[in-house]
Amino acid sequence: MKPHHVVALALAVTAAPLAAKTNPVLAAAEAARPEQLKLLETLVNIDSGTGDAAGGNKVQAIIADRLRALGMTVKTVPAETPGLADN
Repeated sequence: MKPHHVVALALAVTAAPLAAKTNPVLAAAEAARPEQLKLLETLVNIDSGTGDAAGGNKVQAIIADRLRALGMTVKTVPAETPGLADN
């Protein structure tokens, strides 16, 4: 490896943690990562394939509750096709 490649690599490795410290959005995203991964795990472990209205409604309820907790207004509408989860 050429010396200038080593320097570039060293700068890249040290710049990533520094970027998280100086970028508040990146720092907030990194701080939220464990909780968001847990939410993702919860959602993907719900059997909610097409036609599984109960599972789809469980996913919808979790997401709606999270959005409401953030102060958002959530409106659900019935599915156009019987047997599907609400929207």
